[in-house]
Amino acid sequence: HNKLIVTSRIAGYQEVKQASRFTEITITDMTNDQVSEFLHRWCRAVEQAQKSEATPDQQERAGAQQAEQILSDIQRNEGVRRLTANPLLLTILVLIHRNGERLPERRVKLYELAVQTLTADWQLSKKLPNAQKVLLPEGEVIELLAPLAYWMHEEKPSGQVTHAEVIEQLAPRLAELRGEESDSPDILAAVEEFLRRVRETSGLFVERAPDVYGFMHLTFEEYFAARHIVDREIREIKEIIELKESDQRWIEPILLALGYLNNYSPEQFNKLLKEIFGDLIQLGINMNPQQKFRRLATIK
Repeated sequence: HNKLIVTSRIAGYQEVKQASRFTEITITDMTNDQVSEFLHRWCRAVEQAQKSEATPDQQERAGAQQAEQILSDIQRNEGVRRLTANPLLLTILVLIHRNGERLPERRVKLYELAVQTLTADWQLSKKLPNAQKVLLPEGEVIELLAPLAYWMHEEKPSGQVTHAEVIEQLAPRLAELRGEESDSPDILAAVEEFLRRVRETSGLFVERAPDVYGFMHLTFEEYFAARHIVDREIREIKEIIELKESDQRWIEPILLALGYLNNYSPEQFNKLLKEIFGDLIQLGINMNPQQKFRRLATIK
């Protein structure tokens, strides 16, 4: 008479025929009301923990003010709203806000802040002993996870990869960065150490089952894949876009790549736009880059 619940990520679920006594359900995303309730409880709990000298009424008011400000920022941005249905990602948004950052309008900037929060701010706030030695530099995380995410997005639609495959992908990259052989004991040990630290300190890339890894959320796989796309010459970026523009799975990484390039290299971004959207520009079609890309992907 035991009652059992067996859970799985949707991406990893293979439909099977269940016995009649089992009921199959899908957990829905959080509703707007649930997001609001989550934020008010979370902010109130943080105020109680961090400002114990304040009265309960003061803690309540401060928490409610924080929650309402975050809700206002969320409502202004469709890209931000996409993240709020997931409790963990919503928590990251709150952490970004409490670190003094306004939630940005651009999704790519939001994801960048989320990565910074997970690789540094979140862990430093825990006051871990020898924190600076334990934490991973953001640059190292990008250098290793970006090419891995690109490969996974191309080869692993399930979002899951074995431990051996991770080592096979990361070892050559780390060896290249350090000027060593990819099969050297030092490189293999360094990759294992990187995996341990990124799993334990950031949670960006996690062990989903024994020896099976994946990104915390598809959002981060797409973001890191986008970072790998822009780490190239304009000609190569254009080739990737032309090769993958008709694949719906690659729409978001490419849009994020365009957004990142626009933020940090406007001159290169404009050059790329002329290369990609020359025909649309000649036709006088006035659209923003995302609309142009979606139009181009639809046409092709």
